[in-house]
Order: sequence, then C-alpha cells, then structure tokens
Amino acid sequence: MVTISLVQLQERLGSDLQPVGGGRPARRDLTGVHVSELDDPTPYLGGGELLLTTGIPVAGTDEHVRGYVRRLVDHGVAALGLGLGAGTDHVPPHLADACREAGLALLIVPDGTPFLQVSRAYWDLVGRTEQADYAANLGLQTSLARAATRPGAAASVVKVLAEALGGWAAYLPADGTPESLWPATESRVLPKLREETARLNLAGTHAAATFPLLGTDVVEYSIVAGQRTAGFLAVGAGRALRPADRQLMLTGCMLLSITAQQNWELRRANAILGATAATLLLHGYIDAARLAAAELGLPPLTERVRVLAVTGEQVDLLSTEELADAIAAMSGLSTGEEAAELRRSIRRSSLRCTFDGLSYLVLDESGDPVADPDRSVVSGPAAQPGSGSGSGSVAGPGSGSLAVAVAGPGSGSLAV
Repeated sequence: MVTISLVQLQERLGSDLQPVGGGRPARRDLTGVHVSELDDPTPYLGGGELLLTTGIPVAGTDEHVRGYVRRLVDHGVAALGLGLGAGTDHVPPHLADACREAGLALLIVPDGTPFLQVSRAYWDLVGRTEQADYAANLGLQTSLARAATRPGAAASVVKVLAEALGGWAAYLPADGTPESLWPATESRVLPKLREETARLNLAGTHAAATFPLLGTDVVEYSIVAGQRTAGFLAVGAGRALRPADRQLMLTGCMLLSITAQQNWELRRANAILGATAATLLLHGYIDAARLAAAELGLPPLTERVRVLAVTGEQVDLLSTEELADAIAAMSGLSTGEEAAELRRSIRRSSLRCTFDGLSYLVLDESGDPVADPDRSVVSGPAAQPGSGSGSGSVAGPGSGSLAVAVAGPGSGSLAV
C-alpha cells in the first residue's frame, strides 16, 4: 500500500493547508482524506485519515468538543482539518486546546479553498508515488533477470535482493555445496540459518516461512525445480516489507528455480556426453573414446585411469555428489582430508556410464586416493563388484545397498 505523509500533503498544498500556529505538521502517515460533519464519524473511518470539517461538530461546549476530539484520537484519525468561511471564520480556542492535549494534529483550510482540492492533492500524490514505486520495482525486476543470466547466477540474484531490501540475503543449496550470501559480513547468520532450515523441513515443498533470527525477521522460501528441492532462499530485510518487496522476492525464487532446472538439464546433457566416451573407453575403443571426448568438449583423457564399478538398486539415479558420499562412507573414509579428496575425485569425473547392471565411473588415476595396495581390486567391464578386499556396500536410494570395486595402482589400472 502506498503511504503519503501529512508533511507531503501540506508541502503539496502550501498555504491551502496550514497547521494551526504555523510551523510544520506532525510526521504522520495518511490513509486517505475524508469529509464529515457528523458528531461521531468514526463508524465511517478506518483510521489514519485527514478528517475535514467546516466546524459544525465543534460548535458546542468544551465538554462536547473534547469528547469529539477524543473519539477521533481513539479511532486513530491522523489529523483534523478545519475549513474556514462556511461554518466558522476562526479556530475556536477550546478546539485548539483539546487537540493539543489529545495529540491530534489540527490544520486550517483557508476560506476559498474547497475540500475537493485537498482530496485531489492527496490522490495525485498517491498516483505519482505508485508510478515511482512501479518504475523502481520494474528496474529491480530487470536487475534480477540480468543477474540470473550471469555466471554464478545464485550469488548475483542474492546480491540484488539484499541491496534492494537494505538487508542481507542467502541461498542455501540443498546438495550441501557452499552457500551464497550478501553481504559477506553477515556470515554469522549462516550456522543458525542452516539449523532453522533443517528444523522447518521445507524440502520438497512449495512453501515459505517467517522466523526471528539474531534480531531480524527472516523470510525463507524453498526453491523447487520440477519435483526436487534445489535449495532455500532466505532474506533478512533491513526495513518493513512492502507488497512490491514480496513480489521481488518471489521473482528471485522463480529465477533461482529456473537456474537450478537449467543446471540440472546441463548436467544431464553432460552426463549423456560423458557416458558416450566412457562406454567406448570401457569396451576397449580407446582412440574412439579420446576422439569422442575431444569432440564433445570433455576434459582430455589422462594416460592412466581408475574405474569404479558400482551396483545397487536404482544406483543410476544417484547424483555424482550422492555417489561420492556413499563410496567415501563405504570405504571407511567418512571424515578427514582423504575422504574430502576422494569425494572431489569422484565429483570431478565426467565419464560415467551404466550397462550390464553396473554403473561405472572413470577417474583420473592421480586424483583418487582411495585406491591403495591394501584396499584395491581389479575392476573393469568384466569385474564383479564386491569381490576382493576393496569391495563393500552402503545403503542406496532404495531398500537395497551399493557395492563398489576400485581398480588400484598395479592391480588393474586401465592404461589409456
């Protein structure tokens, strides 16, 4: 809702609306301008109005006038405007005293100035402000759209939102990858934000939540692309939110959802390309695999690689990140630098294919620390996952488990 202040209206009207005694009017917001000559106009008022009268309701005794003023104040009327010339030529002293004691702003509309002029001035200000807000919001919407097209789209969208709302904004990916936060000086909110996000359990829902966090009211939205939760957008605004602000946040959610969907589509396309080269490689067509990798824009194949063969219910549905965590946990490397390097090695792999009930990952031999002589077995198209001291199992996406076999140095690394 557009807010016009009494100061703005008085400045617009100049001498046609003046506070009693001169000076500047009180800094109060107006919800409208209303004209009434009733002794009790409050049933027709919503609060926050500038009430205009020719003086008929204030022509009685001091007690009558004080009761009138008290009713207006109790109902939340912002100011009283007395029009001179029709019912009275001056401000009754007992009215000025009652308004001053009750804290009700009292203004004068001079003789010859119609009340309609005051109403028109108010609605003209509303129209101009709405246009200005619309133009500003349109500019911010455009900035958000541009941010979504830049590299690191999530971080760009978060920055635009934070600056537009005068606070901070954060995007928490659901896959556990690093968050995007602006400004970076607000990093103290991230630990608490992660806890609150987990507690609210917004994953898989098209929902929003509001909660206090370190003295700020936070609005958080789940970002859903397709049927999957891509992440969570949280905003701690530096001021009271307006409808245009909420629309801006919803636009940010939509753009983050589109960006996540595009990223997943790109990963799916890259997975198909990688599967082509991996299938050729594992069937012994080394030169064809090299040529396919080069033509498809994949990283060049190194001289030697390791192959992870994984089996399990719906293993082909696991993302590379999920598979990396599962294999690291199964290999007894749930924590530490060795586990982190194993996960990085698997996530770097762009060559993955599935056939004969097995899912194969081709890793650069220099980047896979899990394979050592004490925990490695030969693996390849003909290998049986689960054989040897290097095999094991972990819980998979369904009710079954995963089994993995890792080719290690000297025991089955594949020369390319």
